[in-house]
Amino acid sequence: MECAGRAQDYSGRVTTKTLQTAVGKRPFRPFTLRLANGQRIRVNDRDRVAVHPEGKTLIIFERDGGYHIIDIPLIAQLLTT
Repeated sequence: MECAGRAQDYSGRVTTKTLQTAVGKRPFRPFTLRLANGQRIRVNDRDRVAVHPEGKTLIIFERDGGYHIIDIPLIAQLLTT
């Protein structure tokens, strides 16, 4: 599925399963989320992201102590490089 050196675009089909796959990939590959409002959030480390057990929410922890709580249906795109 994934081609070396090419970005994968999961536009329009970002699901809880897609996110769990991206987070669990070994070796981990950083990815960027584009939200419905256009905001982009980079995920560089699997230890700084968690999918809620019920699969409705994603939490991303920033290095500076901040965090993002994101409703998964508001994720418009998942980009990997």
